[in-house]
Amino acid sequence: MRAYEGPVVCGGGTALTAYFALAPGGADALLPPGVRTAGGRRALAVVHAAEHGRHREVTLGVVVRDPDPGRVWTEVRRRAHRRVTAVHPLVSVFSTDAARAAAEEVWGRTAITAPVEMSWTGGTVRVAAGRVLALTGVPGPGLPAAARDLITCTDLDGVRLRTRIETRGRRRVHPVPRLRLALRTGPLFPSLHPLGVDGARPLLCLSTPAHRCRQAAGTPVP
Repeated sequence: MRAYEGPVVCGGGTALTAYFALAPGGADALLPPGVRTAGGRRALAVVHAAEHGRHREVTLGVVVRDPDPGRVWTEVRRRAHRRVTAVHPLVSVFSTDAARAAAEEVWGRTAITAPVEMSWTGGTVRVAAGRVLALTGVPGPGLPAAARDLITCTDLDGVRLRTRIETRGRRRVHPVPRLRLALRTGPLFPSLHPLGVDGARPLLCLSTPAHRCRQAAGTPVP
């Protein structure tokens, strides 16, 4: 039973999203039945870190598609409500129990509560999420980019949910980031290593210094 049905509104924070090349087939065993990665051999893994006051979140996921592969490459021109790809979160780390409980009970995410560190000092970024992952380095020069809503795909009690996260704030795209991702070893998520992103550098990064978002309850899809 869901504990909360209304939208969650967050403002006054920062966000960083990094995209990585996913190893071919690396996510197949981690996705629900019927869900497949988008892009074929150019499939993507995503690390998204956000800070909203006392709540901090780091999510590692993969870009997935609907059953029609022919429409994937038109996504860049589609608005959020017509998009056929989404991010399927594999694991989310939250700094507070309240945020973690909402992620599990409302959206069906696999989530834990752990210390989350986010800092951006002198051009150097450091993101650390418990014993799951760390992302450090220099994003490099950035170019202005329009805000773009995020779509997530999750499973809640056997029901697939499609959730739109409305985002606002001045954003920059960093086409030549010099960051490196480290998946931390431990008993919690040993199966993340087949993704092939441990020690990898991102293909590009997006940063939002004044990040605002609004996330409603997900919409069930067939």
